[in-house]
Amino acid sequence: MGKLLGWVLVGLLVWVVWRFMVISKRRAERAKAGGSAGGEASPSSQGARRDTPVTDRTPVMMMQCVVCGVHLPSTEAIFSGGNVFCSEAHRNQGPPAHAGAAARRDES
Repeated sequence: MGKLLGWVLVGLLVWVVWRFMVISKRRAERAKAGGSAGGEASPSSQGARRDTPVTDRTPVMMMQCVVCGVHLPSTEAIFSGGNVFCSEAHRNQGPPAHAGAAARRDES
């Protein structure tokens, strides 16, 4: 029984060391990729979770093409005649006939 407990403790120790190495590697990669400015406070000092990436980007609204139904960011969408298109080809094609009926149904 003593040998079994010893092997379990050795296995647990190996697992803890492995997890420590993985976490340290992730932190080093984030620090290298993020490169926060010297005067800024770190996310941990601001009370944020360490797992949550800090980004400067704001969320972008997603739009749906009236022709094919593809969802795309509003920054990449093409607007024409109150409709949203994913490409110039679909804008030139125009909305399908049923798109106007659906819009009229939603308005009433």
